[in-house]
Amino acid sequence: MSRIVVGILLSIAIAVLTASLWFLKMQPAEIDKQLDESQPVLGATTTTKKPNDSIPDAEKLYGLINGYRREQNLSPLTAHTALEQSARLKLNDMLEKKYWRHGDTDNYPPWRFFTQAGYQYSTAGENLAFGVATTWQTFTRWQESQAHNEQLLEPTYEHMGIAVECDFYEAYAGKTCLVVLHLGRN
Repeated sequence: MSRIVVGILLSIAIAVLTASLWFLKMQPAEIDKQLDESQPVLGATTTTKKPNDSIPDAEKLYGLINGYRREQNLSPLTAHTALEQSARLKLNDMLEKKYWRHGDTDNYPPWRFFTQAGYQYSTAGENLAFGVATTWQTFTRWQESQAHNEQLLEPTYEHMGIAVECDFYEAYAGKTCLVVLHLGRN
């Protein structure tokens, strides 16, 4: 590779790093006010940007959650197939039985879905979002709720799994989404 190309690439890397460090020093409220489609989001691990999407996206949520955890000096979470399966089981159960809460229609807690999916947990948590239209809206609602934010920032968690379903629901005049986030540690 020529010296000119290496020099250009190095200059770009330094510029991106400088911009990222400035951005990470901002408070979350400032980030939300100043964010546009061209800026990185909350210390995301790659070039993740404020999602410009029409529906919540699990992969983008993984990036936002891990970026937020890193910003708080916490370890990132690994996507776990059993937790993705447990989140899908919970989501399907809520849709089939037409409820929206952590306990099911028989008031059983969500942990049975973890077990059904084969995830043997020592600690576990669940975040739900309903009536959301985008990835960013889902993430910020969780951040703004003390209980949901505590789940996002629980230091003992190691894994997460997300399920998303968007459809037309009677309670909403149009398409909206249901999102289930399962968190845990073996």
